[in-house]
Amino acid sequence: MAENTGTEILQQQQDDLLEVEDSMENRYLVFDVKDEYYSIEIRYITEIVEMMPVTVVPSIPDCIVGVINLRGAIIPIMDVRMRFGYETKEYDSRTCIVVLDNEEIALGLIVDSVQEVTEIDQETIAAPPTAGARTADYYVKGIAKWKNDLQLIIDVDKFFSLDDAGMLNAVN
Repeated sequence: MAENTGTEILQQQQDDLLEVEDSMENRYLVFDVKDEYYSIEIRYITEIVEMMPVTVVPSIPDCIVGVINLRGAIIPIMDVRMRFGYETKEYDSRTCIVVLDNEEIALGLIVDSVQEVTEIDQETIAAPPTAGARTADYYVKGIAKWKNDLQLIIDVDKFFSLDDAGMLNAVN
């Protein structure tokens, strides 16, 4: 049996990487906040962890509730309810942290619960309404059907916008 050359091994690794990227295309994590369903492209998500103690950092925006130490990495934690201007609620056994990474900054989002990973065809995503924009609307880049409900697709890049990145970098 012939051994693979370095070029063949590199090509196989690239093919494997493309396969992983293809498997993430059009895939979204569905979660809920205040009885509304939201989704985030799976490519931004590094992991989902159970709610854990958060260390409060003084003089940061209210929606950043503090930081966690996740295997040696200090991650700022944003309460999505607070960011969207909703009333807060006591964390329970379903509350969890969805850790996002945009290759520059990691950010944990506290959500009420995680539902599932689903596939959404881009053609089925409708543009969000523009009238009466609220804070939550600013982060919505589309709306799609999910089961018998609608889900609001979050524009993750807006979570990492310049204003947010500045405040997140201040925490790190």
